[in-house]
Amino acid sequence: MDAQTSHHIQNDYAGLNAACDIYIVALNNGDIETLSDLFLPESHLYAAYDYVKADGSRMVMPREAFFDLIRERGAPKDQGYKPDGRVVMLDFIEPDTAVAKIEVRVGPRQFTDYLNFIRVDGDWKVIAKVFHKHP
Repeated sequence: MDAQTSHHIQNDYAGLNAACDIYIVALNNGDIETLSDLFLPESHLYAAYDYVKADGSRMVMPREAFFDLIRERGAPKDQGYKPDGRVVMLDFIEPDTAVAKIEVRVGPRQFTDYLNFIRVDGDWKVIAKVFHKHP
């Protein structure tokens, strides 16, 4: 690998990791404006097995419904919580597509989130989130 390629990969990693950090802080702060910038308008969230509906279907929600949930619950920071999360894994599928596994605490609740990113105009944006709420 030449120096230019190595530098490019390091920048990609740093940019993606920074987007994950922004996500963790924005969740704790209830910062819809920041999340709105991070999640593409067409993005959706998909719940794992813990959110199966009565009809057997899984929960799928557009980002606006996710934002409504955040507005309803309020900001964990207002209840004394600090941002609490860590990036467990970053996987580049190709130069402009990646997946991040994040373990995050939102108030008293613990989640494992898989954020699917694509690069748009040089910035990492979430196109889909698959999550699991731990008991």
